[in-house]
Amino acid sequence: MQCNAIPYYSFFIRIFPFPYVTVLLLFYFLFSICKILMVEEYLGEQRD
Repeated sequence: MQCNAIPYYSFFIRIFPFPYVTVLLLFYFLFSICKILMVEEYLGEQRD
């Protein structure tokens, strides 16, 4: 799995000339937003 993932990382780094840490923070930020939205939707359904 890890050996197959390495080309994808280098592919992303080639597209986005940011440092690797910045890319990771960006993905983490997007993931946390998605998680918050999903939790709010779930709580909204529970209220109904």
